[in-house]
Amino acid sequence: MWISMIFSYLLMGVSLALITLNIFQGFFSFTVLQDVPISDHTRIGILATIIYFFAQAFIIFLFIAMGKIIKTNDEVFIPFKDRVNDIAIFKKMMFRNATINMFLVAISFLLGGAVHNTTLKLPTAVHGIPFTMAWGQLFSVYYQYHRFFAMNVLLISDAFSSEES
Repeated sequence: MWISMIFSYLLMGVSLALITLNIFQGFFSFTVLQDVPISDHTRIGILATIIYFFAQAFIIFLFIAMGKIIKTNDEVFIPFKDRVNDIAIFKKMMFRNATINMFLVAISFLLGGAVHNTTLKLPTAVHGIPFTMAWGQLFSVYYQYHRFFAMNVLLISDAFSSEES
């Protein structure tokens, strides 16, 4: 579980850094490395989106696995029923916000393709505004992930340490 959590934090950091770089490249029209053909705004956007969606899928499945641990070991978590209920309520709120964020990133990614790679004359704000909104909300979503990791780890460690004694 610890390796999965560390990997999740690394994925969150890499996806946040790439999305941030992509936003600054879009707003200020610069390329990170002039000699590297993959370092322009559209290609960094593709890479950032792929890593972002992989990170989201990995983290959500990790949370589902933690919930499965709690459900399959029901007798261990009976003394912690109030904390389990709090986690369930928080999980619903967190998944809703994460889904909205994934929807915003997907929409802005698709609009980015329409703005940058077609003959249509769409203003870049059509793509930039949802992407910036998704980036701003991403901080909230990652903070919620962090809180949920802490809540789950504390609950699971408390439940299994009380079982041993």
